[in-house]
Amino acid sequence: MTTFEKIRKAALARLDAGEPVHIILQDYADFEDELRPVLEKASGKVISFNSTTKPKNKNKRQTSNPLLLLVGALSIIAIGFIAIFFGTSTSFVEPPTVTGQTETSCIGIPQPQITSQYALNQQNQANNQQSELGIAVDEPMIDYESAEEGVPMPVPPAMGGGGDSAESVAIVATSVVTMDIDESSRSFETDGVDLADSDGDYEEYASDDIAPVAPSRNTPNTDPLRAGEIDDNAEWDTYQTYRQNFLDENGTWQIRDVDTTGRQIIRVVDEAGNPVLNACVQIFNNDQPITSALTYATGMTLFFPNLNDETRYVDEFRVVVSKGDAMTETTLNRETIGGVTEIELASNQSNNTVQLDVVFLLDATGSMSDEIEQLQGNILTISEKIDDLPSNVDVQYGLVAYRDRGDDYVTRTYDFTDSVTIFKDNLLTVQAGGGGDYPESLNEGFDMALNNVSWRSGDAIRLVFLVADAPPHVDYQDDADYSLLMQDALARGIKVHPIASGGLQPEGEYILRQIAQVTMGRFLFLTYDDGNVGVAGDERPDLAVGDPEDEQGVGDYSVSQLDELVLRLITDEIAFLQSQ
Repeated sequence: MTTFEKIRKAALARLDAGEPVHIILQDYADFEDELRPVLEKASGKVISFNSTTKPKNKNKRQTSNPLLLLVGALSIIAIGFIAIFFGTSTSFVEPPTVTGQTETSCIGIPQPQITSQYALNQQNQANNQQSELGIAVDEPMIDYESAEEGVPMPVPPAMGGGGDSAESVAIVATSVVTMDIDESSRSFETDGVDLADSDGDYEEYASDDIAPVAPSRNTPNTDPLRAGEIDDNAEWDTYQTYRQNFLDENGTWQIRDVDTTGRQIIRVVDEAGNPVLNACVQIFNNDQPITSALTYATGMTLFFPNLNDETRYVDEFRVVVSKGDAMTETTLNRETIGGVTEIELASNQSNNTVQLDVVFLLDATGSMSDEIEQLQGNILTISEKIDDLPSNVDVQYGLVAYRDRGDDYVTRTYDFTDSVTIFKDNLLTVQAGGGGDYPESLNEGFDMALNNVSWRSGDAIRLVFLVADAPPHVDYQDDADYSLLMQDALARGIKVHPIASGGLQPEGEYILRQIAQVTMGRFLFLTYDDGNVGVAGDERPDLAVGDPEDEQGVGDYSVSQLDELVLRLITDEIAFLQSQ
C-alpha cells in the first residue's frame, strides 16, 4: 500500500468518525491536492480553498524591523519588572486554540501499544512457514476445520496455559493471510478473514465463506438463566470502597490497577438538550493533548486525570468537543469530581436509523462446560429479540471465543453479520474445552473483540457482552493488556458489559468490574439458588455484591432473567437516540 493510499484510508476513517474536513486536510497538508477530491466525493460537499489552513513554511524567513523588535523587547522587560514590583502577574497570551499541532484523533490508543505481540509473532511465523511451502500468504485463509484439502503444518511448542498441548493438535491449512496494522481504521486488514497461526491459535471464520462444521447438537438449551446487575459508576463511593478493600487485602500482583479516583464525567448534548452520540471529546493540559474519547449514546464519556503523574495535580483542563463541522471549547475543573460537566454542541444529528453493533465475547474453556449450552441458548434468545426490534434498528452480531495458550485454539473470531441464522450457526460451533489452570487468555480475546472485527465508525452503538468465569493471565509474555484495552474501548465509544459466570474468584470479579466501570458498562453476574452453580436463583455469595433485593426493593442488586436484562441494556441505549 502506497503512502497516499494509507493517508487516504486514514482520512476517510476520520471523516466517518465525524472529524471536520478542514482539520483532516490540515493534518495531511502535503497531500491536500490529491486528498481534497477524495473527501469531497465522500462528504458530498465542495471544499473551498479557504476552508483549509496549510501550515506555514518553517524555512521561509519573514523580514522584521529591528527597531520595532528592540522596542518590543524592552517593553516586555519593563512590564515584567512592574509585575514583580507590585507582586502581581500579568499575561498577554491569547487563549490556546485548536490547531493541527494539538489536535488528537478519537481513534483510541495507538495499536502497537495494546495489541498482542504474541498474536503478531504467531502470525508472522505462520506466514514464513507458508512461504517456505510455496503457499502465497496474501490469499484469504480457509479455516482449518472445514478445509477439505490442505498441507500439514509444523506446530510450535506450547507457550504455557492448560489443556492439551499444541503438539497434540492435528492442523491442516491451505493458506494463511497476512495481518497489517492500520492505525486509522483500527482493524486488521485481512480481506474478509482474519488472524490465523500455524497451530490454529488465532482463527477467523468469515460468515460469507466456508463455515466451521457445526457440532451434532443443533438445538440450544434455552432454559432461562437469572442474573444480577451493578452499576459501579452510579454507586461511585461504594465502588471506591470495594476497590480499596480489594487492594488492601490482595495487592496488585494478579491484576492491573488503574487509578480511577478523581473520575470526571462529561456529557455532550445538542441545543435541545438531547445526548450527542459519537462526539469527539478531547482533553488538553493547556496545549498538551492528554486523551480523547467518543461519546456513548448517553452523550457521556469519562476522563481519569489521576491515571498519570503529569495530570494528577492539574486543577483545570481544556476540553474541545467536535462532531462534523461543529466544535466548541470549555474548561473542566477538578472540583466537579463525582459530578457531570455538561457541554452543549450545535450538532445536527439524524437518528432515523440506529446502527447497533453487538459482540459476544465468550470464554470457551473447560470450566464453562456446565453452563455454556444454557448461555448459548440465552444469547440466541437475546439475538432473536434484538432482531424483532423496530425496523429502523440496523443490527450486526459478532462473536469471539477464547481459550488459553496451548489449547486447540486461543481465539476464534466470527466477524459481524446481520443474519441471526448465521450468528446462530457460528455460536453453536463453540464448545467448551481446554483451559487447565485458572486464568485464561481473556486478554487475547478482548484484543480480538476490539481489533479483529469490523466495527462501524459512524454513529453506531457499540456493545460487547463478555462472558467469563476466570480472570486473564497477567503473567504471559508478549500478551495484550486488558487495562489498556478497556481504556481503548472507552476512547472508541465501545461499551463493555461483563457477565460473571459461576466460580469467579475475587481477582476475576475485580477485573470484570474494572472493565465495566471504565467503559461505562454494567457488571452482570449469573445468580443461583443458595449459591449452587447451575441452579437458577437470586444469590451470589461468592461475589462482593451484597444481597439481592427483596419484595420491597430493599437490597444491593436487582435480579431478572439474563435475556431480559441484556435486552433492556440494549434497548436503553437505543432509547437515548429515539427519544429525540
